Amino acid sequence: MSKSGSIFVIDASAFVFRAYYALAPLSSKGRPSHAVSGFASMLLKVLTEKRPKACVVVFDSKKPSFRKDIFPEYKANREIPPPDISDQIVAVMDLVKAAGLPVLQEEGFEADDWIASFTKNYKSKDEIIIVSSDKDLAQLVNSKVKLWDSFRDRLMGPKEVREKWGVDPEQMRDYQALVGDSSDNIPGLPGVGPKTASQLLAEHQSLSGILKKREKLKPKLKEKIDQHEETLKLSYELVGLKEDLKLPFSKMPELNWPLPQGFHDFLVDWDLNRIIQQFSGDLEPENQAEAGAGSFEAKLIQTEKEWKSFLQAVQAAGHCVFDVETSSFNKDEARLVGVAFCSDSKSSYYLPYRHGESAVPLREKKKWLQDLFDSQVRLVAHHAKYDWQMLTREGIRLPRIQDDTMVIAHLLHADRRSFSLDNLAQDFLGEKKGDLKKLLGKDSEDFSKLSLDEALGYAARDAWLTLLLYERLKPELEKNSELLWIYDHIEMPLVIVLAEMEERGVLMDQKKLKSLSKAFHQRIEKSLELIYEAAGGEFNVASPKQLQEVLFEKIGLTPTKKTKTGFSTDESVLQELSSEHDLPRLILEHRKISKLCSTYVDKFPELISKEDDRLHTQYHQTGTATGRLSSSDPNLQNIPVRSEEGLMIREAFVPAEGFIFVSADYSQVELRLMAHFSEDKKMIEAFQAGRDIHAETAKLIFGSSEKEFRSRAKAINFGIIYGISAYGLSKQLGLEMSEAKAFIEAYFEQFPKVRDYMDRMIELGRKKRYSETAFGRRRPLPDIHSKNQSLRQMAERIAINAPLQGTAADIMKWAMVQVARGLQEGGLKARLLLQVHDELILEVPEAEREAVEGLLPRAMSDLSETPMKALRVPLEVDLSAGKNWASL
Repeated sequence: MSKSGSIFVIDASAFVFRAYYALAPLSSKGRPSHAVSGFASMLLKVLTEKRPKACVVVFDSKKPSFRKDIFPEYKANREIPPPDISDQIVAVMDLVKAAGLPVLQEEGFEADDWIASFTKNYKSKDEIIIVSSDKDLAQLVNSKVKLWDSFRDRLMGPKEVREKWGVDPEQMRDYQALVGDSSDNIPGLPGVGPKTASQLLAEHQSLSGILKKREKLKPKLKEKIDQHEETLKLSYELVGLKEDLKLPFSKMPELNWPLPQGFHDFLVDWDLNRIIQQFSGDLEPENQAEAGAGSFEAKLIQTEKEWKSFLQAVQAAGHCVFDVETSSFNKDEARLVGVAFCSDSKSSYYLPYRHGESAVPLREKKKWLQDLFDSQVRLVAHHAKYDWQMLTREGIRLPRIQDDTMVIAHLLHADRRSFSLDNLAQDFLGEKKGDLKKLLGKDSEDFSKLSLDEALGYAARDAWLTLLLYERLKPELEKNSELLWIYDHIEMPLVIVLAEMEERGVLMDQKKLKSLSKAFHQRIEKSLELIYEAAGGEFNVASPKQLQEVLFEKIGLTPTKKTKTGFSTDESVLQELSSEHDLPRLILEHRKISKLCSTYVDKFPELISKEDDRLHTQYHQTGTATGRLSSSDPNLQNIPVRSEEGLMIREAFVPAEGFIFVSADYSQVELRLMAHFSEDKKMIEAFQAGRDIHAETAKLIFGSSEKEFRSRAKAINFGIIYGISAYGLSKQLGLEMSEAKAFIEAYFEQFPKVRDYMDRMIELGRKKRYSETAFGRRRPLPDIHSKNQSLRQMAERIAINAPLQGTAADIMKWAMVQVARGLQEGGLKARLLLQVHDELILEVPEAEREAVEGLLPRAMSDLSETPMKALRVPLEVDLSAGKNWASL
């Protein structure tokens, strides 16, 4: 490949720190890796796009430079580097060496000094390009040396330096001595800015020239120079660059392509598989496509002999990945088509179950599968809940599934956006899975429509990728005993608990839904009539533009918030404007009923199974960074709890004939956890005595526990957990900012240990770059050191809240496993139906109510077998029963 003929000198520091603050924090091995990842990507981008003849990478000294000895305040304004960056700088140096590039670094000298010494002393006819955005290096620019800011793609020669600073490159040292540099704490000459400095140097050429001819300057300027001459000379010395450092080489090695195998191996070791994929053509060819994955043989199982051969391989390995293929993307309609297996990285198999013609009867294949799943082989899947459901529908029992790569990945990397096999394989293996929708075409979702060859290629690859992920991620999980405990005792048992809950579903009163739909649509029509009357005419209520015109132009209300396309008409704005005119209030009412209709009342009939008249929501174990469960199709978490309309919707959820609903709801679990973690004496005493914590807070802060004050205290209690600001509280309670601030301060005066807890969590978050629950679940905090204030403050709020919310999630999941186990061991017909927020809802035979209500508090409050052991306050569970969800 052609080369640019230039020698590149890369200032590593700018790359490393920019990457550190921009990217996600941890590799799959739990090492901080963002600076390494960002540097690798930036380095490769520079090298591949510019193709230099040779390249050297320059690093700052680990210890302060000689300038600190001259001027102790040098760079005193700079923040202390985060603790985990030093190890990454060492790793970056290893990466550079693995790429075959020379490194320049020496104690006591900055990267700039090495760059100056290199440009001065390296004997070459080639052009030298300094890759840096540091203006200190502009003094080195000449006809042979250019300065390139790679982030802005701006190349600077002598002309560009003159245009930007108004001086020649050889005057830049004088210029900087006069102007100073606040980032490096270089004082300069007070009152002299860029314009004055360039004018002085244009007339007197240099700082020494200015000092010699100071008598000719304006009196005030001369007086300043006389007063600060020593400071000026100090500044000149500080901005000067050493040019006499001895280079460790006389001739640099030329850059060769592809880069060495060792560089590729480094990227693999640091999980930088996206980078491998992006720059695959420029890495060592024998491993450029995969992260050491290799290839595999796909084998079709169509006879008993082939099945037995497969079983021998499985028994030798001791574990087996399985992955189902089905007839539809719709879970409720899907039926088993085939199963793929993989137990070693060399072979992967596909068993057509209900796929094409077969000499083996379906009942025989079912027996094969049952025998495999009943054996002692360790079963591994990706999204095992779905596989369990599809097999169970065929009457194939899976008494246990030991491993789920999706769950493992979530425990190790809770802040990922996606845990799909496709995304994980790409990120951790540098591999892509097949595109099933493309294979099937637009008009089909049925895997059985593929030819066996197509099916084999796709299914076998999915199982193979799952095995590789398992071999990659499980060892990392096993290094963390706390996460491994959560995995083995909570998450994996919960997979089957959730699978059963989803399959069971909840019965819906469809007559009630029809009646509700009719009533809601009538309210929507009536609300539109009232809106048009208040607006003085009809308009499209769903159009933000038309609503803006009506509110702010026609009616003349004052806008309170601006957007890119005009003035905002969001909920907060309409709430604020409701006191001035009826229309905003009517719009809010219309939006509320319309949303409830489209999201729930009219949507439920589409989701109710035609086979059993039950609604089968889907629960997601990997849907939140805190560990809380989420749900979809429908999202039951968002049905309003206390509103009249929310209760009307909940009335449509009913138990089967002869059954009742029993609810078990944790009482104020996050506030109890705050008492536990903070060890605040007053808070602990209130919970231990069984007093109303909101009334107690109201008494302590306001001197009264009457309804109004209790309501305010409740907002403060829960607001503190989520890091509410005085501004947020003032908006929520309709208070002045000063009043809200005083309430928060009063709260901390009464509960001082809560503030200590918050400060402690932020400090721990800064140190570890992750938060941790009492069980050991981690949530990464990539923005905890961000220079962006809003991102940093958000990370600090997460550091405070995640241990509370995450521990509550761990407790709830543990409780679900214990309740399910208790029901089974007790031989009860009662079954878990729903999990919403801090509540479990069970469908219970009326004759079992007493037994179930005895089981639930025990199973849900006993933490003795968990890492937490017990809370410092009682973990209370409120029980209720009824004939529909609204009555609980």
